[in-house]
Amino acid sequence: MSAYYEIPVYSSELPILVSKFSRFSFLAHWHKDIELVYVYEGELRMSINSRTKILTSGEFGICCSGDVHFYDSEDLNCQAILIVFSTEFIDSSLAWPENSRFISSFLDHTLINNLNLNINISHQIGSLLLEIADETSKKDPYYHIFVKSKLLEVHALLLRHIPRIPQSASRTKSYLIIKKMQDAINYINDNYKNNLILSDVARLADLGTSQFSKLFKSLCGMSFITYLNNIRIAKAEEMLLNSTTPIIDIALECGFNSIRNFNRTYKALRHCTPTELRNIHF
Repeated sequence: MSAYYEIPVYSSELPILVSKFSRFSFLAHWHKDIELVYVYEGELRMSINSRTKILTSGEFGICCSGDVHFYDSEDLNCQAILIVFSTEFIDSSLAWPENSRFISSFLDHTLINNLNLNINISHQIGSLLLEIADETSKKDPYYHIFVKSKLLEVHALLLRHIPRIPQSASRTKSYLIIKKMQDAINYINDNYKNNLILSDVARLADLGTSQFSKLFKSLCGMSFITYLNNIRIAKAEEMLLNSTTPIIDIALECGFNSIRNFNRTYKALRHCTPTELRNIHF
């Protein structure tokens, strides 16, 4: 699990990440690259820059560079595909919109109706993404050329059919707020081992504590302390599964002030104890 400014790690063969999933939850994060998610069956809950949407079959989420987004779908079932890529991979001369934004981060049935688009546009883009997944899975000769050409077609369809709007003064202001929250997310990830206090992180973001709390929950889908505990537990879980370090040392290493607090927090989030997790895997 990741929960911060994320640098996608691509293979040396192809600078694109492709995955299919049926249930998906991921803490709020952001990155410079583009992230597309397409639901072809069931439902998926996703949030982009404070707007949360349950995507259904045939709908998309489009995360542009810097968008803070998260997935919260443990209670939902879906068949979906997620693709992350750098705009430079498709064509540096056709850069993803920077000084303008798509009119919506979600290509859903409502937007399709409002724009009087043919529903086949959605299915066409979805089919291309599934073909990309198939190509990256099989890795037949020259598959990277097929992947690039299909991704170019996806890009062209989005640019042709989804209007873009300039970043007006008010829009720019909202993205300045997002930038502050990006910095806060980075800071939490870099300093989760320390005794982090809400008021200190709010001050670093140049926001009042109350305003920071509201904005953080709106963008990240949970309170500051819940988010911090999720990061700490995720880091602890890695150590529990990949080392023989004593549990009390793991607790202290990951920012918990006592083994009791660690056990209580871990059980609340994972519904088992750290010891039970270790006993299952060792």
